[in-house]
Amino acid sequence: MISNYKLKLIRGRSYTGNGISANIKNPIIETGNKQVADKLVAGKRFELIDVVEPNVNNEADNGVPNEKWSVAQLKDYAAANGVDLTGAKAKADILAKIQETGEENGNGVDFGENE
Repeated sequence: MISNYKLKLIRGRSYTGNGISANIKNPIIETGNKQVADKLVAGKRFELIDVVEPNVNNEADNGVPNEKWSVAQLKDYAAANGVDLTGAKAKADILAKIQETGEENGNGVDFGENE
């Protein structure tokens, strides 16, 4: 699984690039790409404030993707399980694609919809 790198904008009023945006009001960003995180920190505009490990083995959710997972965690899960995310940009759409693929493949993953 890929870690999420949490960074904080520490120099400048705003930053947009590498698929992320940060500004004074929203200085915290996350990326699942270590190279991007390293590049931003090396540029001295951001500082690394945390490395968040994916919580896919959490007993509370039994490793089943749900709305509590971050977008990066959902994308990691999709990549690891061969889920095509074409057209899915929003978190809800990504989760729906994962659930649809699980149902189509008949893999028996219980997404808790019948509880």
